[in-house]
Amino acid sequence: MFARQTEPALAAAVSRLLQGPPSTAVFDADGTLWNNDANEQLLGYIDEHDLISAPEGSGGLLAYNNALFAKDRRAASIFAAVCCAGQRLETLLQWSEASFQAHVQSHVRVGVSAIVAALLGHGWRVLVVSASPAWAILPGTDRLGIPRENVLALHVAVEEGVVTDRAIEPITIGAGKVARLEAHEPGLAPALCAGNSVDDIPMLAMASDVAVVVDPGHPHAVDEELLRVAGDRGWFVHGPIL
Repeated sequence: MFARQTEPALAAAVSRLLQGPPSTAVFDADGTLWNNDANEQLLGYIDEHDLISAPEGSGGLLAYNNALFAKDRRAASIFAAVCCAGQRLETLLQWSEASFQAHVQSHVRVGVSAIVAALLGHGWRVLVVSASPAWAILPGTDRLGIPRENVLALHVAVEEGVVTDRAIEPITIGAGKVARLEAHEPGLAPALCAGNSVDDIPMLAMASDVAVVVDPGHPHAVDEELLRVAGDRGWFVHGPIL
C-alpha cells in the first residue's frame, strides 16, 4: 500500500483523491519515478559498449552531455536524443532495456511507484512528461504499467524506423512540458503532478489539487529554488529516502 511508503500528509492527500472520481496525474520520469537518470545511464551504456561515436575530444557521449547540461539544459536534452540519429528505434529500445536492467531498475522509487500503482488501480490516467527521449524511459514506464501513448517525452522525427537529428517542438523541458501536455490535450488540468527539478516548476503549477516535489537525493537532489517555490505554494516534498 502506498501509504506505508509515503509521508503521512502526502499519503492522506492521495487517499483523499482516490476517494473521488478518477482524474489525471502527471509525473516527470528521471529523478521522480526512479532515483537516477535513465537517459544518462543509456548514454553511459552506449559509451561503454562503443555503440555510437562521440564528438571528437569529448570523452564520450555522457561526458559531452553533462558538460552541455551545465551550460544549456535545453540544448543538452536535445543532444541526448539527436546523438542517436541514424540508429533504428528498435535498436535504441533494446539498448535502453539492457541499460535499465543493469543500472536503473534497482533504483525505482518505492513510494512514488506505489502512488502510481494506486492511481492506476483506481482508474486514473497517468501521464509521464520527460525531457528524455521516449526510448530511454519506456523500459521504466512499461514496468509501472503506464501506457506508451501516455509517455510524452522529447520527440525526434523517425523515418522508416530510423531516428533522425530533427527534434520536434515543443522541447519537453521547463515550460515546454506544459506546452506538450496542452498540445496532447487542450485544457488539461491534472489533479496531481510530481517532479524533482526546477525544470518541473511550470508542470507542477498545473496541479489542481496535489503537487509533489520528489527529492531523490544525490545526484539529482532538488535545489534551493525549487524548495523555496514548494514552500511558498504549499507543495509536498517527498524523500529523499526510497
